[in-house]
Amino acid sequence: MVGHQVLILFILIGVGVICNKVHFLTETVVKGMNNIVLYFVTPCLMLVSFQRAKEPSLMKGLLLTCIFGFASHILAILVANLAIHDKDRASELIMRFGVIFGNCGFMSLPIQRAILGDDGVFYGAVFIAVFNVVLWTYGLKTISEGTEKITVRKLLLNPGIIGMVLGLLVFLTGFRFPDIVEQPIEYIADLNTPIPMFIIGYYLGNLHWKDLTSNKKQYIAILLRTIGVPFLTMAIMLPFHIDPVVFIAVTIASCSPVAAKAAMFATKYDKNPQLGSEMVSVSTLMSLITMPLVITASEIIIH
Repeated sequence: MVGHQVLILFILIGVGVICNKVHFLTETVVKGMNNIVLYFVTPCLMLVSFQRAKEPSLMKGLLLTCIFGFASHILAILVANLAIHDKDRASELIMRFGVIFGNCGFMSLPIQRAILGDDGVFYGAVFIAVFNVVLWTYGLKTISEGTEKITVRKLLLNPGIIGMVLGLLVFLTGFRFPDIVEQPIEYIADLNTPIPMFIIGYYLGNLHWKDLTSNKKQYIAILLRTIGVPFLTMAIMLPFHIDPVVFIAVTIASCSPVAAKAAMFATKYDKNPQLGSEMVSVSTLMSLITMPLVITASEIIIH
């Protein structure tokens, strides 16, 4: 089941690679597609997933996802600071950043939806909200080395947080959109699988052999991000005997490759931008193998 669904997504990624090579996709086009996903598709997907009956099991799952989402990030912070050291401070910071922050939106949500259905997206959205809170507080302060101020405005105006808040309001109030509004929202939400996969494929199409060998230390950070952190996260969840859907949804989010923000923040704060871009691309390539393995392991462990 896992392998089948992941293979479908990787075929879509392959289409993105082809579109790169034949120049159907350019950097400008991909940036526009990225903004469409960030500002429209993901919030709409959250609204669709949260438009459901307020069942006690979902409320409990929501709370557990929030708790274990924070726990996963805290574990990642500890692991990154203990395991990642480099003489070059900029490289050290960006590799630690890569261990802590994964692509839990673009890479995880389509897989959560494919494997777990709307429940997977429901819990995946909660994990994204946690990710954004940690990113715009600890992540921003660390990568900027204290030069960037942490503001409530930056945190609350993030599309992921806005989508989560609106989704929660829909969920808690039992509000239902009229058909004339619901249908467009669902159509936009359905774009969440193909467009992110095309974007990922485009960036993989830019990967060169030298990117795989230029900094071998990045592999320690990438293996910690894609294998170490998810197995540690599973280890802390296992004793609580939680709902398998929550367990697998959190695992999928925690085993995602290095977040694209690693490349963006590395560029903005001059923290070895080349390494940041390489880590995003290389970890995404490696995740074609690591994600199915980790997700399959999570299903075996929880069942």
